[in-house]
Amino acid sequence: MKVILHANSPWCPTGYGQQSNLIGKSLRDLGHEVAFSCFWGLNGGLIEWEGFPCYPAGYTDYGHDIVDAHARHFRADLILTLQDVWPLPGDVGSRGFPWVPIVPVDSAPVPE
Repeated sequence: MKVILHANSPWCPTGYGQQSNLIGKSLRDLGHEVAFSCFWGLNGGLIEWEGFPCYPAGYTDYGHDIVDAHARHFRADLILTLQDVWPLPGDVGSRGFPWVPIVPVDSAPVPE
């Protein structure tokens, strides 16, 4: 399966960056083709990092304006997101790609 992980860049020393790195490498080790859609930590253009295609941020803070284009270019079967879902528009899961959010729970109460 071809999976595009929409998250912080996997080389970022943040919590999300470290998780992105671990998830991407784990999926690759399981036999999946993985690319990163880096809404934070990469601007400008497509690069390769440790054998992974890494797509740059778009114009919006969480990259919802560009993730579909990245998925089409990579010919992804699935968009996997690692981020808060509350800032994303409601149509993310209905744009032509299956969408699986990894949703961090980092506050109490949990936001709607």
